[in-house]
Amino acid sequence: MPVHLLLSARLPYDQNGLDKLVESNESLPDWNTTALSRMQFILGPHAPAGFENWQQINLGAALHLVVHPDLTVEQATSTSVSLTLIGYLLDPRDPQASNADILESLIASMRQGADLFELVYPLGGRWVLLVDDSKGARLLGDAAGLRQVFYTDSRQT
Repeated sequence: MPVHLLLSARLPYDQNGLDKLVESNESLPDWNTTALSRMQFILGPHAPAGFENWQQINLGAALHLVVHPDLTVEQATSTSVSLTLIGYLLDPRDPQASNADILESLIASMRQGADLFELVYPLGGRWVLLVDDSKGARLLGDAAGLRQVFYTDSRQT
């Protein structure tokens, strides 16, 4: 399913999806310098054109993550769980913990059977967490929705 996730709906795109990003003058903007794209990401089946200077991360065979250079991305994996964090996490039980520390703790608890939703419930910050485990791929956002996610299915736009 060709679904793209966007941090902002302000990115202009035509009905063929993000592969053909256009402005009214038919040229691609410089997505690295425009304020509209700062701290944003695109998640889809492949990397769209025009974002070569952004961070490019393959998430398995089906998903590709493209992240603005100013936006923090952290990954942690084990044999059965893969977590990709976009943004930052805050753990009130351990305020000094880094993103990597929190992700490793989440993976360790998930491997012991803990419920993912209960694990992220107390966490603060501005984040989106991409989870790939035996239950499938999921996307979770911070409780206040501060790191927003919008989506489009190019077959229906």
